[in-house]
Amino acid sequence: MFCICTYEDRDHVIIGLKLMLLSTVRYFPNVPIYVYCKSCEQKIISWGARFPSIKVVACDAEGGGWDVKPAVILDAMDRGYDEVLWLDSDLILTRPVDALLRGHSPGVLVVAEEYKYGMKSYGYQRTVGWRLAKGRTFRRSVNSCAMRATSLHKSLIETWKNFIRSNEYKKHGSNRPIHVFTDQDVLHALLGSRDFAEVPVHFLKRGRDIAQCFQGHGYTTFERLRYLYRRDLPPIVHAQGPKPWYSENVHTLWSELSPYTDLAREYAEQLDEDNSWMEVHSRISRFLRSCSSDPRVQGIPVAACAELGVIWRRNLKRISKVLRRVRGV
Repeated sequence: MFCICTYEDRDHVIIGLKLMLLSTVRYFPNVPIYVYCKSCEQKIISWGARFPSIKVVACDAEGGGWDVKPAVILDAMDRGYDEVLWLDSDLILTRPVDALLRGHSPGVLVVAEEYKYGMKSYGYQRTVGWRLAKGRTFRRSVNSCAMRATSLHKSLIETWKNFIRSNEYKKHGSNRPIHVFTDQDVLHALLGSRDFAEVPVHFLKRGRDIAQCFQGHGYTTFERLRYLYRRDLPPIVHAQGPKPWYSENVHTLWSELSPYTDLAREYAEQLDEDNSWMEVHSRISRFLRSCSSDPRVQGIPVAACAELGVIWRRNLKRISKVLRRVRGV
């Protein structure tokens, strides 16, 4: 048996949750979708009543946000589902993803690849941070925004849940080391350990399988151009990081030209929410949209400029470190 699950406890992200559900119901019309909530279940129950496949569950799992992910997946398995697809509440599907996420043997864990300028793999650093025996390294970092797990992974998911609930994970404040930075760094650490080194892992490739739209630079210029021969956007589009509907981001170039915003416009009338953030106000945005109907192409100038800014800031930090060392000699 197969189901989809997600979680949300933030009222200001309900827009994203609704968009994810609308696209998921569209491409998985007969698959049960469990929406776990702590504080916003009544809003989703009333809005989602039109969709029989959406089932809202009051969640009492310890913690909140992304930290409840393994507990939610385990709860879905305890309901009798031997295959569970987790989707973050800020994703939009562009087409059916059965082959992408479910077209693997039951033993394969499917996760997404982190965006280019996000946390790097750093070898065994996450695994060693948890004092685990080294097993293997990955060339890319785990992003748990879209996952497919089966009952064969139950031991891994349970260990992941226990690590997130441990004092080692909870004791750090805002300046968190890499091995406890987020839930997905804990999962990365476990998959790199000797205990779980035999678990096959398939990464959804960024740019091809998933567009990690972290502001203007997440969905990179190269990724847009490399897969331009494909007619459509990747099957999964992720509004990673700051959301385009947040007041501080509304009508910025990157939010107006984001592929996520472009997809959201298709579902605007079904949201029962303020959709003004989807409007295009900037003259530059209007001009770029007039040059092409493809959102991948429309955002190339913005992505290129944003990437240059990231590269400049990172190199500036490195130069500053070198200068400090030179002065200290």
